[in-house]
Parts: sequence; C-alpha cells; structure tokens
Amino acid sequence: MDLVNAGVTKKIAGTGNLVFRNQFLGAGVQIGGDEGQAGSTGVLSISDADLAALAIGFASITAGRSEGGTGVLTSYLESWGSDLQLYADTGIVFNSDSDSLDVSGILSASVLAGSLSLADTLGVVAEVIDLRAASDVVVNGSLTSDRGSDGIIRLTAGLGASRIGSVVIAGVLEALGSSSDLRADAGTLGGNIILTATGTVSVDDQISVNAASGTVSNLGTSVWTANAFDISAGQNTVVETAVNLLSGRMFGTASLQLSNDGAFAITNFVGAGGDLSFEGTGVNATITITSIDSGSGDLTLNSSGSVLGVVGGFGQTLGMVRADTLNVESGFSISLLSEVARANLSTTGSGSIFLSEEDALVLDLTIFDGAAQVTAGGLFDVESAVSLTDRNENDLSFNTTTAVWLICGWVGSMRGPWGM
Repeated sequence: MDLVNAGVTKKIAGTGNLVFRNQFLGAGVQIGGDEGQAGSTGVLSISDADLAALAIGFASITAGRSEGGTGVLTSYLESWGSDLQLYADTGIVFNSDSDSLDVSGILSASVLAGSLSLADTLGVVAEVIDLRAASDVVVNGSLTSDRGSDGIIRLTAGLGASRIGSVVIAGVLEALGSSSDLRADAGTLGGNIILTATGTVSVDDQISVNAASGTVSNLGTSVWTANAFDISAGQNTVVETAVNLLSGRMFGTASLQLSNDGAFAITNFVGAGGDLSFEGTGVNATITITSIDSGSGDLTLNSSGSVLGVVGGFGQTLGMVRADTLNVESGFSISLLSEVARANLSTTGSGSIFLSEEDALVLDLTIFDGAAQVTAGGLFDVESAVSLTDRNENDLSFNTTTAVWLICGWVGSMRGPWGM
C-alpha cells in the first residue's frame, strides 16, 4: 500500500494543481477517509488527515492518472474547498458516510475505460459538474450546480475507442442561475440520452442533448424542463419538454415527435429527410417559428393556440418553414412563409390564415371562423377550401404571383360552394 504522509507541519504547499497518482499501473487510489480504508493492497491512500495537513493555496487537486493507469478510484470526501479532478480506468466510487459531496469549485470525474455510475443515495453539489466515461454515464443520485448565475452540468459518454455510450439520468439534476446549462452527449457512433421515469431535470437556462447516432427520450411522467432546449439525434425520437425556446437538428432520416407543455418558439430546426412534428399543449400554447427545414420530410405543427412566423418590421411575417408536405392544425390563427409542395391547413377556433408559398402549391384548407389569404409563386391547385362560419368578413383569397393559375376541387362556405 502506498501512503501519503504530509504530517502536521503542512510540508506540502503550493498554488497550482496538486496531483496524487499511483506509482504502479493498474493500482487503485483512495482519497479521503481513514488511512487504508479502501484496502491495503496496491492502493494509494490519501487520507483525511493527509488532506487536512495540506497548506492552503492549491488551486486544485487531481487524484488518479489522467492518461490512464489507475484501476478504481474511491472517494470518501464529503467536502472540498477548491477544484477537484478524479481519474480512473474502470470505476469511480463515491462512498462518504453522509452520502454527499460538496465541492467549492469544479468537480471533474472521468472513467477512462468503463462506465461512470453514481449511486441513488449520493448527492453532489459543486459550482460546475463535469462527468465523463468511455462507455455509459449513469446518474442515479442528485447533481446540483450552484455557481452564481451560470451553473453548468456536463455529462459525456462514449469517449472510448468504440465511441459508443449512453447518458442515463435516473436522479435529480439541477443547474441554477439565469445562464445555467446542462449538456449531455452520447457516443458519436452509438448511444442514447435517456431521462428515466424517476429522473428530474430542471435548468434555469439551457439544456443541450446530443445523440448523433442514437435517440433522446423521457420515460413515464418525466419532462425536460428549461428555458431553452437544443436537441440533436440520429434515430427516430419522441420527446416531451416544458421549455420556451427550441432548436435542433436530426441526422440521416431520423424523425422527431416533440410535445411541449405551453407556448414556445422554434428558433432554428433542421431535418435531413425524416418527418418532423411539433405540438404545443395546454391553454393557448402558441408556436412561434423563425425557421424549420424538414428537408424532404413532412412537417406537422399542432397548437392549442396559434402557429405564427416571427414578425419583422411593419408587421411582416418572416417565419419560414420548408418541407415536402406541411400539416398545420391551429386553435386560432396561422401565419407563415413556406417552401412546400403541399399544405394542409386547418383551424378549430376564431382566427385567420395567411400563407405565402415561394413556388407551386397544392392546398387543402379548412378555417373555422376567419379570413384566409394564400399566395403561391407558381402553379396553384386548391383541392379544397372550406369556411365553417359564414360571415361577410370571412373572405377566402387565393393568389399566384405568376401567370399560371389552376383551381380544382371545392371552394365554399357552410352555405355551399362558390366560384372564383
């Protein structure tokens, strides 16, 4: 057993990073606790007494070999007053008597050849929390980042040679502050990001989840909760959120079904060919859009409120959607710019419809109570246009910016069809 003996005269002093690393490759490291508590065979033991004997002034402490060669690192620490970096090949075990760790700085923990799993009894508090693993990162306990206005939690899986690993959140994650962030990254070649039924995530500012070759999900009644949510996935994804702002990207032909509790704005979302579907649930859950590009896939927008493009100067609609087929069902109004081949538009409450299409368009429109104005930049085929409430002001206006004009199908109100 290797022992560190700082003594009571504080013989170890400095201002930079103090590194404790095992001499023999594959040996374990113990930090905190009683001397030799993690075992007496091949373990570097840095006890509470040794740590208490350090002179004040070190900016950070590192335990384990960052380049690999530490077997298992066992931490008995309950608190630490500066940055703390922990490295091990096969596992990091947090085993304090109080089942808690409070770090007044940055906590970094990396498992270089295996998974990192935090027990459900463990509660970690630090200014910044950064957990990394060669394969999976599993959080069963609680993580709280409390650095002033910009707490940060970062979970990174799949850093090993296979580039495969998942992030599983089964505990409670909380990042505090108006600029706080949670970022979770699965392996680039495989792995998912999963918020289990027992998991809770609450971030004051932004959550970013990236599963480039996998999927993002939440199970049971769990919901991704933040001000802003950025999602990337490479496989078909179904996810529930409670956010104000949404952005993201789907890779390959992956589809997305996203349901948000309340009104939200989609600032920029890009698909590569899979269908995209966004829903706003709750009372008057308006969806405001800056840009959505579904590529060759279809786009579906459902809202209990309105579906509106962002508005520029002079009240001009600027929100753009691109897709093969656009399906919109709105509780009130619809106002969008589009580049689509077909648009199926409907409202279920009082409100108008405005759509300006860049090119040719096939249109199917049903409006409950309001006026509709649709313009196409090419061949315009109105298959059906129905006004469900017969009022003088509920005009249906269809225009094309070219000389090519085609109407077929049925156009009319509750009282019957009318021609143009």
